[in-house]
Amino acid sequence: MNAFEKYFHSAPAFWFFLVYAAGIALGWIFIRSVPVLILLIILSLLLCAVLLRRRILFFLFPAVIILGVLRLYFSLTAFPPEHLLFQNLKKTAAVEGWIKEAQYRKNGKNRYVLQCSFIYTDSAKVESNGLIYLFQGKYKTRLQYGQRIRISSRLQEPPLPGNPGEFNFRRYLQLKGIYFQTYLKGENCTILPGQNGNYLQQTFLVPLRNFIRSKIETNIPEPAAAVVKALILAERQDVDRGILKQFQQTGIVHVLAVSGLHVGFILMLFLLIFGLLGLSHNKRNAAALIFLFLFIALIDFKAPVLRAGMMAALYFAGQFLQRKTNAMNIIGTAGLLILIFAPQQLLQPGFQFSFAAAGSILYAYPKFRSLPLFKIKQPFLNKWIVQPFLVSLAAVLGTVPLTWWYYGSLQTGAVLVNVLLIPLIGGFVVLSFIFILVSGVGIGIGAGLGWILYYYFSLILKLNAFFTRLPFIQIGVPKPSLLSIVLLILFLLLVFNLKKKTIFPALLLFATLFYLNSGPPNRLRVTFVNVGQGDGAIVQFPNGKVMVVDGGDRKFSMDSGTRYLIPLLHYYGIKRINYLVSTHPHSDHFGGLISILDKFPADSLIISRYPGKSKLYSQLLDKARQKKIPISYKKRGNQIFMGNGFRIYVLHPFGPYLHAKTFSGNEVNNSSLALKLCYGRCAFLLTGDLEQNGETNLLNYKSFLKSDVLKVGHHGSKTSTSAAFLHLIKPQYSVVSVGRHNKFFHPSRKTMQRLRQNGARPLRTDHFGALVFECDGEEVKLVNWR
Repeated sequence: MNAFEKYFHSAPAFWFFLVYAAGIALGWIFIRSVPVLILLIILSLLLCAVLLRRRILFFLFPAVIILGVLRLYFSLTAFPPEHLLFQNLKKTAAVEGWIKEAQYRKNGKNRYVLQCSFIYTDSAKVESNGLIYLFQGKYKTRLQYGQRIRISSRLQEPPLPGNPGEFNFRRYLQLKGIYFQTYLKGENCTILPGQNGNYLQQTFLVPLRNFIRSKIETNIPEPAAAVVKALILAERQDVDRGILKQFQQTGIVHVLAVSGLHVGFILMLFLLIFGLLGLSHNKRNAAALIFLFLFIALIDFKAPVLRAGMMAALYFAGQFLQRKTNAMNIIGTAGLLILIFAPQQLLQPGFQFSFAAAGSILYAYPKFRSLPLFKIKQPFLNKWIVQPFLVSLAAVLGTVPLTWWYYGSLQTGAVLVNVLLIPLIGGFVVLSFIFILVSGVGIGIGAGLGWILYYYFSLILKLNAFFTRLPFIQIGVPKPSLLSIVLLILFLLLVFNLKKKTIFPALLLFATLFYLNSGPPNRLRVTFVNVGQGDGAIVQFPNGKVMVVDGGDRKFSMDSGTRYLIPLLHYYGIKRINYLVSTHPHSDHFGGLISILDKFPADSLIISRYPGKSKLYSQLLDKARQKKIPISYKKRGNQIFMGNGFRIYVLHPFGPYLHAKTFSGNEVNNSSLALKLCYGRCAFLLTGDLEQNGETNLLNYKSFLKSDVLKVGHHGSKTSTSAAFLHLIKPQYSVVSVGRHNKFFHPSRKTMQRLRQNGARPLRTDHFGALVFECDGEEVKLVNWR
């Protein structure tokens, strides 16, 4: 038996889980080009070889990989002919179905999943199926599980992310089998007689869930009530976003969702209760498992909790049968069972974090314990400090690739925070369950326990807020490549198996990772950010310097800087901005720059000499002076220096466009800074809100205006981008920064027609999201970041 076979036979279920998961991952990567027939033939040949008992593992592992590929492919692409995907939804006037899932919110903006039964076209009622995501708008009635309804509304595809790094809501829903969404309004929803759905859900689980929710909302003050609902009912929608962000910074955001950690605390509580009732060992375990799986059913079989529940059941089964259990085999069996029935779970962050943390603890913790450094003889230190530290260290290291991939950060202080706060949070979880049990049996101390939970969570919040202020808690890093993640996993495996002979390879991998992710992009990158109705662009130069041109709008209810620009700057790993540029004093261009100045150090603020008279514009200038950032006034003939090989020319404004006369909208627009960015043979022309009046003065530049990419002036309005102007620029691409369904009806059809007629491929941010261009000095490429 060779070394690999020895490892395999020690935990066969775990290895099959890894190989099957690898097949699912390959199926996702090549989902558009899976050669089904060829794979089926190869699979048949491999299984024949296995049956002939010739080098079984050599043939069995490829067969399992192919099974994973095919299982995912058929789960995501095989639909019955009556599915909504095959219906002509343009002719669909209404849909009929029943509520399969309800997500209630305190603000009344509830969400539902509708199981479609019929669609209504102009002439007929057609049987159909598929899931639809419903947003509750003006319709005030709270719908219940199983209710039958008819909605007179057009179905839409869920939106794609607007900017790199944003949450992909469409993919999230599609992995749940939901391909369409619509809105519930007062006049478009009719409740129909009858009920559908699962009998157990209708008669027991849904009423129990509603009862628990009402007890929590009645007796526990906010924000603790929202957190208790997240922990007990897996309803995280009411948790304040500020709290989520704070817990994400310290690396313990997982505690605000039902996870395997909570299952451990809940299981211990059940075991304690049934132990106090005098049940035998096996009966106590069986009763605890029954109540645990009731809890899992209550929260709709969420993957992390299902994983922990299955592991507990397998462990107790081994005890009952008096069989020695292997922890890696247990987690492998749990993962394999989940992925056989729902292979798309592998693509969900919750599944990935759950199995990465649990697997890392089971694999790395024993290895850390064997190191001489952690062999502490003092029992108290060993039990209460060393062991919790090593468990936390193993879990944090195991999830580092995922936190880097999903959050663009390294949680350097997460081990410390986990060791100090997890016991407190465990107590909070147990107390929350005690509150539910006490409320359920009618003991009148629910309100008192509710206030105890409130103050308890307030203490956790204060401690966590303290940790967020420590500078070493979190390090922002650029979005990694898939190669970087693979190298990081290999590095962690070497760390988990640290020996003298693995030190050099580990250091070499670390140096490679640092080299791949520490430098600026090796080409010019210009990102026209989707900021809604406004302008905003991030320019990253190959020498590491950064320029931000405009920052979107700033209103009472929305700040484009905070909402769009700052997250994208973090996503790109940008730490410092060399030049902030406000093209002109209209808030939909400079508003977001104020927030950026609060969050990032900047070397200079560049503006036009045209005076702005709004209070918000004065706030921008005051903020720059307060931060001691030089304000540079630019006009035609000036240049902005970004280093050798890069040229930024200021083409406008000049003369009369530098001075205010009427402060009219047209006058302010025509005071816009017009910038030409040049790198090698590539050129970008950014024109702010320049209209045809101002463009006329640029025609004197003639062939110098030629650019690969034009940022169309004034959001593509009819007053901008004349044919003569386009004839000189000859752009390959034209970017129209515009908000969806904006009140100005931008862009103008005539302007879009002129762009097409001149070969300037028009790209709208409300249709395509952010437009990202990269240039190596020779040619410009449009990046398909979605």
